Amino acid sequence: MQDPDTPFGEPPTLRSWLATLQHWLSRTYATRFPLLLGALLLLFVPLSLWGLPGMLRNALVLSANGLTAVSWFTTVAAFTVMATRRVVLLYAPVRFETTWQPGAPRLRVAELVSHLLVALPLIATCAVLSVTEGGVTRTAAIFGVMLGIAGGSIIVWVAWLGQAFITNRETDLPDMVAPRDPATVLAHRSTAIPPLERQFPRLLAWLRPYLGPGYFTARGDLLPGHVFAMTFLGVFAVVYAWGYVRWQPGTERGAAIPALVFVLVVGILWTWFLTGVSFFLDRFRLPTLLPIVACSLVVWTVSRSDHYFDLVAANADVNLLEAPGVLAAKRTHPLLTVVAIDGGGIQASGWAARVLTGVQAQWPDFARSTRLISAVSGGSVATMYFVNELRPERAPTEEELAYVRTMSTRASLNETAWGLAYPDLWRALIPIRSRFEKDRGWAMQKAWERGWTAPVPTLSDWVRGVYEGWRPAIGLNAVGVEDGQRFSFATFAPPYEWGIWTPDGRYPGRDVSVSTAARLSATFPYVTPIARARPESPSTYAGHFADGGYYDNTGMGLAMRWLDRAISDNLESFRHQVVAFVRIRSSPATTTTAFKDRGWQYQVAGPIQTLMAVRVASQRERAETELDFLQRLWCREGVEVRAFEFAFERDHPPLSWQLSPRQLADIEREWHDPTKDGHSDRNQAALKELLETASAPDRSRC
Repeated sequence: MQDPDTPFGEPPTLRSWLATLQHWLSRTYATRFPLLLGALLLLFVPLSLWGLPGMLRNALVLSANGLTAVSWFTTVAAFTVMATRRVVLLYAPVRFETTWQPGAPRLRVAELVSHLLVALPLIATCAVLSVTEGGVTRTAAIFGVMLGIAGGSIIVWVAWLGQAFITNRETDLPDMVAPRDPATVLAHRSTAIPPLERQFPRLLAWLRPYLGPGYFTARGDLLPGHVFAMTFLGVFAVVYAWGYVRWQPGTERGAAIPALVFVLVVGILWTWFLTGVSFFLDRFRLPTLLPIVACSLVVWTVSRSDHYFDLVAANADVNLLEAPGVLAAKRTHPLLTVVAIDGGGIQASGWAARVLTGVQAQWPDFARSTRLISAVSGGSVATMYFVNELRPERAPTEEELAYVRTMSTRASLNETAWGLAYPDLWRALIPIRSRFEKDRGWAMQKAWERGWTAPVPTLSDWVRGVYEGWRPAIGLNAVGVEDGQRFSFATFAPPYEWGIWTPDGRYPGRDVSVSTAARLSATFPYVTPIARARPESPSTYAGHFADGGYYDNTGMGLAMRWLDRAISDNLESFRHQVVAFVRIRSSPATTTTAFKDRGWQYQVAGPIQTLMAVRVASQRERAETELDFLQRLWCREGVEVRAFEFAFERDHPPLSWQLSPRQLADIEREWHDPTKDGHSDRNQAALKELLETASAPDRSRC
C-alpha cells in the first residue's frame, strides 16, 4: 500500500534528500550576510588579479606597516564571519521555530580553523605581492603579518572578555570566537559588574515583547550571543572612532593606511548591522533591505547629502584674457606651443609629469613657449603641479621638476577610501541639516594638497603669469552632468561662441583653488563623487561636474580650437612659421583584446562593453581627424602645425589612484630607454624633433 507519510509515492530517500536540502538552504539563508563577507574575503584576490586588475590590483601591494594593518582587519573580518554565523545558528531555531538543531555551544577547533582560513588568501596574496612588487623584505612581511593577526585577535578577545564581564554569571557562556580559556571563565564567574539585566531593567523589560523569541533566556536574561555582539561593536566602535581622528586625509598617517583597510571596516560594520536586522525581520518574512532603503530615502528627502566643493574670492586685480590671439602674442619664445594631455587616473598623471618635466629639463624655454595646456582627468593633476612650479625669473630647477614627478605619482587612493568609510557612509544613513563638506572627493583633494610648500593658489592667482607670458594658460576640462556640455576650469576666457563655460562665467566674482579644479576635472567614475558648488545664495549655479573624459578624454578638442583661433588672429606673424602641437597620451592607442567564443551571458555585458569601447575609440578618431583637418587648413596659408606625440605604449596601464614601484619604474623606462623592453624609441625621437623645431621655428614645410 502507499505510505500515507510519503506524498505522491516518493521514495523515502528522495524525501530525506529534500529535507536535507531544505535544512541546508534555510541555514544558508539565515546566515547569508556573514557568508557574503566570507565570499568577499575569498573572492577579492581573484577579482583583483584577473577580474579588475587595472582598478584593484595595486591595492594589494603594500608597505610593511600597510601589511600589518590589512592583516589586522582581515583577521577581525574572519572572526566576524564566524561570530555572526554562530549567533544566528545558536538562536535561530527558537527565533524561527525551525526543525534543525541549534549550533553547538562549544566551538570545535576544526570550525575555528575553517573560518579563519577565509582570511588566508587575502593576507597571503598581499604579503607575496608586497615582497615581489612593493620592495618589502620577506622578514618584514612575515613580521607584519604576524603582528597584524595578533592585533586583530586581541580586539576580538577583548570583546569576548567584555561579554564575560557583563553576562549574568548564572548563564552559561557559549564559545563565540574561540574555545573557552581560563581568563574568560574566571572573568565570568568572579565579575563584580552587574549584568545588563540589572543595569537596564526597564529598557530590557520594554524591549522583550517587541523583540520576541530568540533574544532572552527563560529567566529573562539577554542571551550571551547578543551580549557578545554588543561588546564587539563597542570595542570596534572605539577603533573606528580612533581611525577617524588618526587617519585624517592630508596627513602622513592617513596616507599610510591602505584603502583595503577601509573596505574591510565597511564590510565588518555592515555584516554585523545587516545580520542583526535580518535576524529580527526574517521572523516576519520581511526583506532585510526594505527598511534600509526606506530609511535612506527618508534621509535623502530631509538631509543635505549632496556633494559640494568650495568657492573662494576671485583675485580682483586680474581679468581673464579673452582672445586666444592675445595669449599667443604674449609668448616670450618665437615658437608657439600648445599641449594636450589625456586622462586615465594616476597613470595619466605620472606619464604627463614625466613628459612635461622631461621636455622642460631639455628645453628651458618650454614653459615660456607653451601658451596653453589643455588637460583632462589625471592629466589635470600633473598640469596643476607642473604649472605651480614655474617662476617669472627663471626656469624650474631639477629638484623642482623631481618634486612635480613625485607629487604627480603619489597615491591618493587610501585617503579616498577613508572618505568612503567615514563621511560618505554616514551621509547615507543619518540626516544632515548643514551642508557637509567632507566626502571622498574632499579627501582626495586633501591628499593632493599634502606637502604643498605654499598656500594652494586659485585659478585667478595664475592669470597674471599668463598675461606676462611666463606661465601657460591652462584648461582643466570637466563636463556638466545635467547638460552634458564641456566646462573648463581655465585661466583664460573662451570666446562666447565656443559654448564652453568657466568659473568666471558661472560664478561671477568667485573662484576655485587649482586643487579643486583638478579634482573636478578628475572625477573618476564612482571613485570620487560628482559635486556642485556650495550654495552661497539662491542664485549660485547648482550644476554638477563629472570627469572631463566623458566628453573628450584626449584634451585635444579645446587645444585645437584655441590654436585655430590664435593663428587666425595672428596670421601674418605665423606665416611661414612652425607651430608645435604636443600631445601626451598615457595609454596605447590600441590594446590587445582576446577574441573568442562566449556564452549567452555575454549578451548582457556586451552592449555596455560596446558603449565603453566606442566612447574611447570615437573620441580618439574624432580628435585625430580634426587635427589632420587643422594641419591641412593652415598649411594652405603657410603655417605648419607640427604634431609631436609622447605616448605610453605598455598594455593595461592601471586606472586606480595608486601606482606600484614596478609601474613607477615602467614610466621611467618608457621615457628614458624603452628599446630594452622591446618598445620603440619614439618618445626620445619626438623629443629630439621638438628640440630641433624649437631651434628653428621658421623652417615651415608648408
